[in-house]
Amino acid sequence: MGGITLRRQYLAGVTIVMVSGELDLATADELEEFVRRVHRAGDEVVMDLADTSFMDCTGLNALLHLRQEISRDGGTLRLVGLQREPIRVLRLSGMDRWLPTHDSLEQALTAATGRRHRGTPGGLIGST
Repeated sequence: MGGITLRRQYLAGVTIVMVSGELDLATADELEEFVRRVHRAGDEVVMDLADTSFMDCTGLNALLHLRQEISRDGGTLRLVGLQREPIRVLRLSGMDRWLPTHDSLEQALTAATGRRHRGTPGGLIGST
């Protein structure tokens, strides 16, 4: 099983989480813990999965847990850049109806900031 690399970036009202590697049994808990730690209350969350080559049902379950938590906090979890295998898992499970997906980071940010502020994304605040 492969590893995972997680980074975050903040914009006004949006937490961007960049995921690289495989999202599976070995890494799902790490993703959940990371997002819980970096997500700011009330923020929209855009998860960039462009560098995530594999996702199993455990990874999907982690995304669903995070969706619930972020929703309770007043935000929406949006996925962007899904590769062939992860999008296949999402579609076969029917969870693409519950997790908004976008073709580009720009589209996801426009949707996230439009929902929250009806404006354009704010400036970069910080990243790790």
